[in-house]
Amino acid sequence: MVAHLLRLKLTLLRNSLRRRPSQLIGLAFGVLYGGGAVATACAALIALRFDEPSAGISGPVITLGGSVLVLAWIVVPMFAYGTDPTLDPSRFATYAIPSRTLALGLAVSALVGLPALGTSLVAAMSIVTWSHSLVGALIAAVSAILVVATCTLLSRVGTAWASSLLQSRRGRDAIVTVTMVLILGYIFGASTLGGLAGALTAARVTETARVISWTPLGWAWSAPWAWAEGNLVGALLRLALAGLLVALLGWAWVRATAGIVLNPRGLATVSSSERVEGLGLFGRLPAAPVWAIAARCLTMWRRDPRYRMSAVALPLVPLILLVTNRAWAGEAKEVALATPLVLAFFVGLGPHNDVAYDDSAFAAHVTTGVPGWADRLGRLVPYLVVLLLAGTAYVVAAGVMTGRWDAIPLVAGLTLGVAGAGMGIASLTSVLLPYPVPGPQDNPFSTPPGSVGSSFIAQMVFMASDIAVCAPGLALGLWWLTGGPAWARWASLAVSVVLGLAVLAFGIWRGGAYLDGNADRVLARVNRAQ
Repeated sequence: MVAHLLRLKLTLLRNSLRRRPSQLIGLAFGVLYGGGAVATACAALIALRFDEPSAGISGPVITLGGSVLVLAWIVVPMFAYGTDPTLDPSRFATYAIPSRTLALGLAVSALVGLPALGTSLVAAMSIVTWSHSLVGALIAAVSAILVVATCTLLSRVGTAWASSLLQSRRGRDAIVTVTMVLILGYIFGASTLGGLAGALTAARVTETARVISWTPLGWAWSAPWAWAEGNLVGALLRLALAGLLVALLGWAWVRATAGIVLNPRGLATVSSSERVEGLGLFGRLPAAPVWAIAARCLTMWRRDPRYRMSAVALPLVPLILLVTNRAWAGEAKEVALATPLVLAFFVGLGPHNDVAYDDSAFAAHVTTGVPGWADRLGRLVPYLVVLLLAGTAYVVAAGVMTGRWDAIPLVAGLTLGVAGAGMGIASLTSVLLPYPVPGPQDNPFSTPPGSVGSSFIAQMVFMASDIAVCAPGLALGLWWLTGGPAWARWASLAVSVVLGLAVLAFGIWRGGAYLDGNADRVLARVNRAQ
């Protein structure tokens, strides 16, 4: 059965590449981008082969780098790339496959993919680094196997746990809280590391690596290092702990698989706190097509787990720039003026594929004859709310941190221009270039087949268009900030606001016009995108 599931995975992958050219494009870009990173890591591991194994930098570097890789396997699949839906145990709920067999087959099938292949190559190349002796090479080989197994199972268990939590209101709140903690932890951690970067020494790096080597992130990676230092007991103990971790993750994955197969949709009863009395926002906003669309979108932001993550992360992302900038000195602190622009860019990017998330609900827009411009404008209301509240806060914060209050009108104008241009372009791309997204009942962390290439094309079109529209205003503003004439500030303000609002109006008008004449085609694309 395991071999059958592996063949099934390979067949599905081959067929998706044949059926969807965008999937092939995404694979090509993934090979180019990820392949470069993997090649660099492998070259570094080969170079470390000539380092002194007992007193060199090989152990600390591999332990720290490997720990980051393991951590990435926990975070990235959930919050960036998602999980492969062909590995979703719920798809096998109607088949009488034992849970252990299914879990093993799906775990082995997870090795078919670029991330797993890259991790396997890096782990295998670490054997070369520690091949100074036969015993060291054997320990490194066992370590590599445990690393790949740990990464794969961490990804499976993490996404299964997160998707099960998202089936209930309390679970969604917990996910949002965890996400906020991770983001804020990254922000303040990055700020602290930035301040300490100048004080780092080889001794401190080695000391940090030794601490991490006794954590689950570094158990497997650090075992060959312990042997190289003559600590056979430490090496074997780390391997034993890494093996125990793999066993625990395997047990957790079998339990998660059994639970998903028995309850594939994770149906839960609706508590009294989740019941809604009356019409909600539909009864509070004016009775007009634009506000009806806005009410539905705002409701989805509050209830749909696919939107909840964006609703929380969107206003927090610029904090990475704002807080880390706190430790900067001299003229570098003026980079904080770009914080509102970062928010504006992501506000514009947010609705670029909004229609695809409607799934079958978009048919209601078609059958009721909602004007296209009303659909385009109503979907932007949640993003306008974020821009108004968070944008104002970030503009003021940038002024406080830099003391450049003379630049605040310019920053506010650029923020409005970048956001307006982005939302205008997104109003076009969401109906012209919708790409596959998880359905309302699917794992929100999944990545549907064909979405990688399509999303890359749509986002490249968006970013290229946004940069082209915003470039004149940004160039004038940067010229003034670096000592240009006074008129450049007001020219930048005027150009940014005029171009941004013009592109916003054009996107709503043309996107609405296209939707009026091609609603059936857009609905067909949305259905194919699921």
